[in-house]
Amino acid sequence: MYRPYSRFGLLVKALAGASIAASWPGMLALTMAFYAPRLLLVPLTTFAIAFGHALVLGLPLYLLLDRRGWANGWLAALAGACIGMVPVLIFTTIDHFQYPSDRYAAGWLTQVSGALWLFGFLGLCGGLTFFAIVSGDRAAEE
Repeated sequence: MYRPYSRFGLLVKALAGASIAASWPGMLALTMAFYAPRLLLVPLTTFAIAFGHALVLGLPLYLLLDRRGWANGWLAALAGACIGMVPVLIFTTIDHFQYPSDRYAAGWLTQVSGALWLFGFLGLCGGLTFFAIVSGDRAAEE
């Protein structure tokens, strides 16, 4: 049965899922704003960046997986972790090629791996949150 409002409902759910998924890094950065009020823009900036990632990378990936019938919680968690690691990989690659040196002596690899774990975990939480909101209870919709 075709329902013309189903696309609009999916869009509203996707925007809600993306905004809540993007709130994970913002909540982590919000603790800095309590100690230094001048850093209040940090949570807003992280929210904007994470919201953009959820809409530009997460939503099309979910729609592709849903169309093929592969959308589930495990793939949402994996995709969210990979999407969360994208900014770290981009910035470390740019930094590595812009300033080539012996980074291993300064603990560069440890710092990058820690950032990858942190942003990967935040992406995992965001992917699961996004999937839980967007998928919803399909039996109730039918």
